[in-house]
Amino acid sequence: MRCGCMGSKRLEMEDGGVNKHWRKAMVRTWFFLLGWLVMGAAVAAPDYVTAWPKQVPVEQPDPVLGDKPYWEHWVYSESFARRFAGTTDGQKFSVEKADPELKGKLHALVLRIYKKNLWAGVNPDYPAQYACEIDVYFDDRIELPLQDQRRAPPRSKPGPIPSYERLIAANETDRKTMRQSKAIEYILRRAPVLFAMPPDGRLHYQGSVDHRQPLMPGLAFLRLVVGFDASGCAVAAPAHPQGADWLSLKGLHPYQPKDLDEKKPLNIPIKGFYDRQYEGLAFDPGPDPESQGLFRIPRSFHDVALQKAALVKMLNWCINQRFSGEQRNAKQRMPDVWREIDRRCSNAEKNGIIDPGYPGKEGLQEYGY
Repeated sequence: MRCGCMGSKRLEMEDGGVNKHWRKAMVRTWFFLLGWLVMGAAVAAPDYVTAWPKQVPVEQPDPVLGDKPYWEHWVYSESFARRFAGTTDGQKFSVEKADPELKGKLHALVLRIYKKNLWAGVNPDYPAQYACEIDVYFDDRIELPLQDQRRAPPRSKPGPIPSYERLIAANETDRKTMRQSKAIEYILRRAPVLFAMPPDGRLHYQGSVDHRQPLMPGLAFLRLVVGFDASGCAVAAPAHPQGADWLSLKGLHPYQPKDLDEKKPLNIPIKGFYDRQYEGLAFDPGPDPESQGLFRIPRSFHDVALQKAALVKMLNWCINQRFSGEQRNAKQRMPDVWREIDRRCSNAEKNGIIDPGYPGKEGLQEYGY
Protein backbone atom coordinates (compact mmCIF):
# COMPACT_ATOMS: atom_id res chain seq x y z
CA MET A 1 0.00 0.00 0.00
CA ARG A 2 2.73 2.38 1.01
CA CYS A 3 4.72 1.58 -2.08
CA GLY A 4 1.65 2.05 -4.21
CA CYS A 5 0.97 5.48 -2.68
CA MET A 6 4.57 6.56 -3.06
CA GLY A 7 4.61 5.39 -6.65
CA SER A 8 1.35 7.16 -7.35
CA LYS A 9 2.64 10.34 -5.69
CA ARG A 10 5.90 10.19 -7.65
CA LEU A 11 4.01 9.61 -10.88
CA GLU A 12 1.72 12.54 -10.10
CA MET A 13 4.71 14.76 -9.39
CA GLU A 14 6.54 13.66 -12.52
CA ASP A 15 3.40 14.12 -14.57
CA GLY A 16 2.93 17.58 -13.12
CA GLY A 17 6.54 18.44 -13.92
CA VAL A 18 6.15 17.21 -17.48
CA ASN A 19 2.93 19.19 -17.89
CA LYS A 20 4.63 22.27 -16.48
CA HIS A 21 7.51 22.02 -18.92
CA TRP A 22 5.08 21.24 -21.73
CA ARG A 23 3.05 24.35 -20.96
CA LYS A 24 6.20 26.48 -20.93
CA ALA A 25 7.28 25.01 -24.25
CA MET A 26 3.87 25.69 -25.76
CA VAL A 27 3.95 29.30 -24.54
CA ARG A 28 7.43 29.81 -26.01
CA THR A 29 6.31 28.26 -29.29
CA TRP A 30 3.21 30.46 -29.38
CA PHE A 31 5.26 33.63 -28.84
CA PHE A 32 7.75 32.51 -31.48
CA LEU A 33 4.98 31.95 -34.03
CA LEU A 34 3.35 35.26 -33.11
CA GLY A 35 6.67 37.05 -33.56
CA TRP A 36 7.26 35.29 -36.85
CA LEU A 37 3.84 36.32 -38.13
CA VAL A 38 4.33 39.94 -37.01
CA MET A 39 7.75 40.10 -38.64
CA GLY A 40 6.37 38.47 -41.76
CA ALA A 41 3.64 41.05 -41.96
CA ALA A 42 6.17 43.84 -41.42
CA VAL A 43 8.46 42.74 -44.27
CA ALA A 44 5.78 41.35 -46.59
CA ALA A 45 6.84 41.77 -50.18
CA PRO A 46 4.59 43.49 -52.72
CA ASP A 47 2.52 41.26 -54.97
CA TYR A 48 4.80 41.57 -57.98
CA VAL A 49 7.71 39.98 -56.07
CA THR A 50 5.72 36.83 -55.32
CA ALA A 51 3.94 36.58 -58.68
CA TRP A 52 5.40 33.24 -59.77
CA PRO A 53 3.42 31.51 -62.54
CA LYS A 54 0.61 29.27 -61.32
CA GLN A 55 0.51 27.13 -64.47
CA VAL A 56 3.03 26.78 -67.29
CA PRO A 57 3.29 24.82 -70.57
CA VAL A 58 4.74 21.29 -70.35
CA GLU A 59 6.46 19.16 -72.97
CA GLN A 60 6.16 15.44 -73.67
CA PRO A 61 7.45 12.94 -72.75
CA ASP A 62 9.70 14.95 -70.42
CA PRO A 63 7.75 17.92 -69.02
CA VAL A 64 10.75 20.28 -69.44
CA LEU A 65 12.90 18.82 -72.22
CA GLY A 66 10.34 17.13 -74.43
CA ASP A 67 11.97 14.44 -76.56
CA LYS A 68 15.41 16.12 -76.70
CA PRO A 69 18.47 15.76 -74.43
CA TYR A 70 18.33 19.52 -73.72
CA TRP A 71 15.94 22.44 -74.21
CA GLU A 72 17.05 25.87 -75.45
CA HIS A 73 15.53 29.31 -75.89
CA TRP A 74 17.36 31.89 -78.03
CA VAL A 75 16.95 35.65 -78.24
CA TYR A 76 19.27 37.43 -80.67
CA SER A 77 19.87 40.73 -82.40
CA GLU A 78 19.35 41.55 -86.06
CA SER A 79 23.11 41.67 -86.65
CA PHE A 80 23.48 38.23 -85.03
CA ALA A 81 20.79 36.83 -87.36
CA ARG A 82 22.65 38.22 -90.38
CA ARG A 83 25.91 36.66 -89.19
CA PHE A 84 24.53 33.19 -88.37
CA ALA A 85 21.91 31.15 -90.21
CA GLY A 86 21.09 29.04 -87.16
CA THR A 87 22.47 25.96 -85.41
CA THR A 88 23.31 22.44 -86.51
CA ASP A 89 20.54 21.01 -84.30
CA GLY A 90 17.74 22.75 -86.17
CA GLN A 91 17.49 26.25 -84.67
CA LYS A 92 16.96 28.81 -87.48
CA PHE A 93 17.66 32.53 -87.14
CA SER A 94 15.94 35.25 -89.12
CA VAL A 95 16.04 39.04 -89.13
CA GLU A 96 12.25 39.10 -88.77
CA LYS A 97 12.43 37.16 -85.48
CA ALA A 98 15.30 39.21 -84.02
CA ASP A 99 14.54 40.79 -80.63
CA PRO A 100 14.01 44.56 -80.99
CA GLU A 101 15.47 45.15 -77.50
CA LEU A 102 18.88 43.86 -78.62
CA LYS A 103 20.39 46.74 -80.56
CA GLY A 104 23.63 47.40 -78.69
CA LYS A 105 26.54 45.41 -77.32
CA LEU A 106 24.51 42.39 -76.20
CA HIS A 107 24.05 40.20 -79.29
CA ALA A 108 22.38 37.02 -78.04
CA LEU A 109 21.24 35.13 -74.94
CA VAL A 110 20.60 31.40 -74.78
CA LEU A 111 18.81 29.65 -71.92
CA ARG A 112 19.65 25.95 -71.86
CA ILE A 113 18.15 23.30 -69.58
CA TYR A 114 19.26 19.68 -69.30
CA LYS A 115 19.34 16.89 -66.74
CA LYS A 116 22.33 15.83 -64.72
CA ASN A 117 23.17 14.34 -61.33
CA LEU A 118 23.87 17.59 -59.50
CA TRP A 119 25.07 15.65 -56.44
CA ALA A 120 27.35 13.19 -58.24
CA GLY A 121 30.30 14.13 -56.04
CA VAL A 122 28.32 13.18 -52.93
CA ASN A 123 26.10 10.37 -54.20
CA PRO A 124 26.66 8.94 -57.70
CA ASP A 125 23.32 7.11 -57.42
CA TYR A 126 21.30 10.29 -56.89
CA PRO A 127 18.67 10.79 -59.64
CA ALA A 128 19.32 13.35 -62.36
CA GLN A 129 17.82 16.81 -61.84
CA TYR A 130 17.31 19.79 -64.09
CA ALA A 131 20.13 22.32 -64.43
CA CYS A 132 20.18 25.65 -66.27
CA GLU A 133 22.83 27.62 -68.12
CA ILE A 134 22.85 30.95 -69.94
CA ASP A 135 25.14 31.58 -72.91
CA VAL A 136 25.97 35.25 -73.39
CA TYR A 137 27.24 36.66 -76.71
CA PHE A 138 28.50 40.21 -76.30
CA ASP A 139 30.76 42.83 -77.88
CA ASP A 140 34.39 41.77 -77.42
CA ARG A 141 35.40 45.37 -76.64
CA ILE A 142 33.79 44.92 -73.20
CA GLU A 143 36.76 43.74 -71.15
CA LEU A 144 35.92 41.58 -68.15
CA PRO A 145 38.48 42.05 -65.33
CA LEU A 146 40.43 38.88 -64.53
CA GLN A 147 42.24 37.57 -61.48
CA ASP A 148 45.78 36.26 -61.59
CA GLN A 149 44.48 32.87 -60.52
CA ARG A 150 44.11 30.27 -63.24
CA ARG A 151 40.85 28.41 -63.62
CA ALA A 152 40.97 24.79 -62.45
CA PRO A 153 39.97 22.35 -65.21
CA PRO A 154 36.42 21.06 -64.67
CA ARG A 155 36.08 17.52 -63.34
CA SER A 156 33.29 16.90 -65.82
CA LYS A 157 31.96 18.78 -68.80
CA PRO A 158 29.15 21.05 -67.52
CA GLY A 159 26.28 20.13 -69.79
CA PRO A 160 25.59 19.67 -73.50
CA ILE A 161 27.72 20.88 -76.41
CA PRO A 162 28.17 24.68 -76.09
CA SER A 163 25.89 26.67 -78.36
CA TYR A 164 28.78 28.31 -80.24
CA GLU A 165 29.99 24.88 -81.39
CA ARG A 166 26.61 24.42 -83.07
CA LEU A 167 26.41 27.83 -84.78
CA ILE A 168 26.28 27.93 -88.58
CA ALA A 169 28.32 30.98 -89.55
CA ALA A 170 27.54 32.74 -92.82
CA ASN A 171 31.18 33.12 -93.88
CA GLU A 172 34.27 30.95 -93.74
CA THR A 173 36.33 33.47 -91.74
CA ASP A 174 33.92 33.27 -88.80
CA ARG A 175 33.77 29.48 -89.03
CA LYS A 176 37.55 29.23 -88.93
CA THR A 177 37.93 31.71 -86.06
CA MET A 178 35.35 29.86 -83.95
CA ARG A 179 37.15 26.56 -84.45
CA GLN A 180 40.44 28.12 -83.38
CA SER A 181 39.13 30.08 -80.38
CA LYS A 182 40.32 29.05 -76.91
CA ALA A 183 38.83 29.55 -73.49
CA ILE A 184 40.53 32.11 -71.26
CA GLU A 185 42.23 30.26 -68.42
CA TYR A 186 41.95 33.00 -65.81
CA ILE A 187 39.06 33.46 -63.38
CA LEU A 188 36.87 36.56 -63.50
CA ARG A 189 37.66 39.04 -60.75
CA ARG A 190 33.98 39.26 -59.86
CA ALA A 191 31.17 36.86 -60.50
CA PRO A 192 28.49 38.02 -62.95
CA VAL A 193 25.19 38.85 -61.31
CA LEU A 194 21.49 39.05 -62.15
CA PHE A 195 19.57 41.74 -60.29
CA ALA A 196 16.11 43.25 -60.35
CA MET A 197 15.47 46.83 -61.39
CA PRO A 198 14.26 49.08 -59.90
CA PRO A 199 16.44 48.02 -56.96
CA ASP A 200 14.61 46.09 -54.24
CA GLY A 201 17.36 43.86 -52.83
CA ARG A 202 16.94 40.92 -55.21
CA LEU A 203 20.08 39.62 -56.90
CA HIS A 204 21.79 36.33 -57.68
CA TYR A 205 25.47 35.70 -58.40
CA GLN A 206 26.28 33.32 -61.26
CA GLY A 207 29.12 30.91 -61.86
CA SER A 208 30.95 31.19 -65.17
CA VAL A 209 32.85 28.83 -67.45
CA ASP A 210 34.12 28.80 -71.04
CA HIS A 211 35.01 32.47 -71.38
CA ARG A 212 36.14 33.14 -74.97
CA GLN A 213 37.23 36.64 -75.85
CA PRO A 214 37.18 36.90 -78.75
CA LEU A 215 35.09 34.02 -80.00
CA MET A 216 35.41 35.62 -83.43
CA PRO A 217 36.05 39.19 -84.62
CA GLY A 218 33.84 41.57 -82.62
CA LEU A 219 32.12 38.85 -80.60
CA ALA A 220 32.89 37.40 -77.15
CA PHE A 221 31.25 34.49 -75.33
CA LEU A 222 30.64 33.58 -71.69
CA ARG A 223 28.66 30.67 -70.29
CA LEU A 224 26.88 31.24 -66.97
CA VAL A 225 26.31 28.10 -64.91
CA VAL A 226 23.26 29.03 -62.88
CA GLY A 227 21.73 25.68 -62.01
CA PHE A 228 24.08 23.63 -59.85
CA ASP A 229 22.13 24.08 -56.63
CA ALA A 230 19.01 22.73 -54.98
CA SER A 231 16.62 24.89 -57.01
CA GLY A 232 18.36 24.22 -60.30
CA CYS A 233 17.37 27.34 -62.24
CA ALA A 234 18.07 30.79 -60.76
CA VAL A 235 17.63 32.55 -64.11
CA ALA A 236 14.62 34.81 -63.54
CA ALA A 237 12.38 36.23 -60.85
CA PRO A 238 9.01 38.00 -61.10
CA ALA A 239 9.59 41.50 -62.42
CA HIS A 240 8.36 44.90 -61.31
CA PRO A 241 5.53 46.08 -63.63
CA GLN A 242 7.79 48.85 -64.94
CA GLY A 243 11.03 47.02 -64.26
CA ALA A 244 13.24 44.25 -65.60
CA ASP A 245 16.03 41.86 -64.77
CA TRP A 246 19.51 43.13 -65.48
CA LEU A 247 22.67 41.15 -66.15
CA SER A 248 26.01 42.49 -64.97
CA LEU A 249 28.97 40.69 -66.53
CA LYS A 250 31.48 42.65 -64.42
CA GLY A 251 29.65 42.01 -61.14
CA LEU A 252 28.57 45.65 -60.65
CA HIS A 253 25.22 46.09 -58.92
CA PRO A 254 23.24 48.64 -56.86
CA TYR A 255 24.23 47.24 -53.44
CA GLN A 256 28.00 47.11 -53.65
CA PRO A 257 30.06 49.01 -51.06
CA LYS A 258 30.79 52.64 -51.88
CA ASP A 259 34.47 52.12 -51.04
CA LEU A 260 34.73 49.19 -53.45
CA ASP A 261 38.32 48.18 -54.13
CA GLU A 262 38.54 47.39 -57.84
CA LYS A 263 41.54 45.11 -57.25
CA LYS A 264 39.75 42.78 -54.83
CA PRO A 265 37.25 40.09 -55.82
CA LEU A 266 33.66 40.59 -54.72
CA ASN A 267 32.04 37.20 -55.14
CA ILE A 268 29.87 37.10 -52.00
CA PRO A 269 26.33 38.48 -52.38
CA ILE A 270 25.71 41.64 -50.40
CA LYS A 271 21.95 41.04 -50.50
CA GLY A 272 19.93 38.34 -52.17
CA PHE A 273 16.26 38.84 -51.31
CA TYR A 274 13.58 41.48 -51.44
CA ASP A 275 14.11 44.11 -48.77
CA ARG A 276 11.92 47.19 -48.62
CA GLN A 277 14.76 49.34 -47.29
CA TYR A 278 16.15 49.36 -50.83
CA GLU A 279 12.96 50.60 -52.47
CA GLY A 280 13.70 53.94 -54.05
CA LEU A 281 17.45 53.30 -54.08
CA ALA A 282 19.06 55.35 -56.84
CA PHE A 283 21.25 53.35 -59.19
CA ASP A 284 22.77 55.24 -62.09
CA PRO A 285 24.48 52.88 -64.55
CA GLY A 286 25.72 55.91 -66.50
CA PRO A 287 25.04 57.10 -70.03
CA ASP A 288 26.42 53.90 -71.56
CA PRO A 289 25.67 50.99 -69.19
CA GLU A 290 26.53 48.38 -71.80
CA SER A 291 30.15 49.55 -71.91
CA GLN A 292 30.23 48.60 -68.19
CA GLY A 293 28.91 45.13 -68.97
CA LEU A 294 25.41 46.05 -67.72
CA PHE A 295 22.56 44.73 -69.85
CA ARG A 296 18.80 44.92 -69.51
CA ILE A 297 17.39 41.41 -70.07
CA PRO A 298 14.86 41.43 -72.94
CA ARG A 299 11.30 40.82 -71.80
CA SER A 300 10.90 37.97 -74.30
CA PHE A 301 13.78 36.14 -72.61
CA HIS A 302 12.60 36.88 -69.07
CA ASP A 303 9.02 35.71 -69.60
CA VAL A 304 10.03 32.34 -71.04
CA ALA A 305 12.80 31.90 -68.44
CA LEU A 306 10.40 32.66 -65.56
CA GLN A 307 7.98 29.93 -66.65
CA LYS A 308 10.72 27.35 -67.12
CA ALA A 309 12.39 28.30 -63.83
CA ALA A 310 9.13 27.84 -61.93
CA LEU A 311 8.62 24.38 -63.43
CA VAL A 312 12.23 23.32 -62.87
CA LYS A 313 12.20 24.42 -59.23
CA MET A 314 8.97 22.51 -58.62
CA LEU A 315 10.13 19.33 -60.37
CA ASN A 316 13.57 19.34 -58.74
CA TRP A 317 11.83 19.49 -55.37
CA CYS A 318 9.69 16.53 -56.44
CA ILE A 319 12.79 14.56 -57.46
CA ASN A 320 14.41 15.29 -54.09
CA GLN A 321 11.30 14.36 -52.11
CA ARG A 322 10.66 11.12 -53.95
CA PHE A 323 14.25 9.97 -53.65
CA SER A 324 14.36 10.89 -49.96
CA GLY A 325 11.08 9.09 -49.31
CA GLU A 326 12.30 5.91 -50.98
CA GLN A 327 15.54 5.93 -49.00
CA ARG A 328 13.83 6.35 -45.62
CA ASN A 329 10.83 4.17 -46.39
CA ALA A 330 8.77 7.24 -45.53
CA LYS A 331 5.93 6.43 -47.92
CA GLN A 332 4.92 3.49 -45.74
CA ARG A 333 5.18 5.49 -42.51
CA MET A 334 3.32 8.60 -43.73
CA PRO A 335 1.05 7.50 -46.59
CA ASP A 336 -1.25 10.53 -46.48
CA VAL A 337 1.66 12.97 -46.74
CA TRP A 338 3.14 11.12 -49.68
CA ARG A 339 -0.15 10.83 -51.50
CA GLU A 340 -0.38 14.63 -51.36
CA ILE A 341 3.23 15.02 -52.57
CA ASP A 342 2.58 12.60 -55.45
CA ARG A 343 -0.62 14.45 -56.35
CA ARG A 344 1.08 17.82 -56.53
CA CYS A 345 4.11 16.48 -58.39
CA SER A 346 1.98 14.59 -60.93
CA ASN A 347 -0.06 17.75 -61.47
CA ALA A 348 3.13 19.66 -62.24
CA GLU A 349 4.52 16.97 -64.56
CA LYS A 350 1.30 16.41 -66.52
CA ASN A 351 -0.48 19.76 -66.37
CA GLY A 352 2.23 22.31 -65.48
CA ILE A 353 0.39 23.36 -62.32
CA ILE A 354 2.78 25.04 -59.88
CA ASP A 355 1.44 24.33 -56.40
CA PRO A 356 4.17 24.99 -53.83
CA GLY A 357 1.79 24.70 -50.89
CA TYR A 358 3.61 27.36 -48.91
CA PRO A 359 6.32 29.92 -49.78
CA GLY A 360 9.73 28.47 -50.57
CA LYS A 361 8.63 24.84 -50.36
CA GLU A 362 9.72 23.92 -53.87
CA GLY A 363 12.52 26.44 -54.21
CA LEU A 364 10.12 29.15 -55.40
CA GLN A 365 11.63 31.83 -53.21
CA GLU A 366 9.16 34.54 -52.34
CA TYR A 367 11.84 37.16 -52.04
CA GLY A 368 14.51 36.39 -54.62
CA TYR A 369 15.70 34.24 -57.50
